[in-house]
Amino acid sequence: MTTSPTDLSGAVLPVRPYPGQAALARLVIPPSGSTRTYHDGLAAGRLMLQRCSACGRCRVPMAPVCPYCDGEAADWIAASGRGQVVSFVRYARAHLPEFEAIVPYTVLCVQLAEGPRMFGRLAGSDTAWIGQGVAVIIEQWVDGGRAPAFVSSGGAG
Repeated sequence: MTTSPTDLSGAVLPVRPYPGQAALARLVIPPSGSTRTYHDGLAAGRLMLQRCSACGRCRVPMAPVCPYCDGEAADWIAASGRGQVVSFVRYARAHLPEFEAIVPYTVLCVQLAEGPRMFGRLAGSDTAWIGQGVAVIIEQWVDGGRAPAFVSSGGAG
């Protein structure tokens, strides 16, 4: 896979502390050559998405080949941070110790404005619904790791 220059014209997203006292490192793939731009983006307050150079579609998760057209070249864009809930689940118990402090919590499947869907936690105590407009925030965990999460942007997306 080849990578072209990065477009950083997207939104700089708010960074908030993760409400639990857990380390993120055990839960995410460590930064490497293929994921460095994504992790560097989170560190800079941006959600970076891979965009296929052939068909122009964005994808989540990162991949060496486009799942839509099999193109191998990609660039990176900073996402707008806007999306709409397409599905969600509310957990009444923690399945991992990192989430015990925040039970109950909601995990969303969000259709980003740029096209791909991604999963993330609904931050705060908002109630989720299908079609809800959400915005991406970045949560900083106690070990310094950062992960995207969502907050309600009010009304339908």
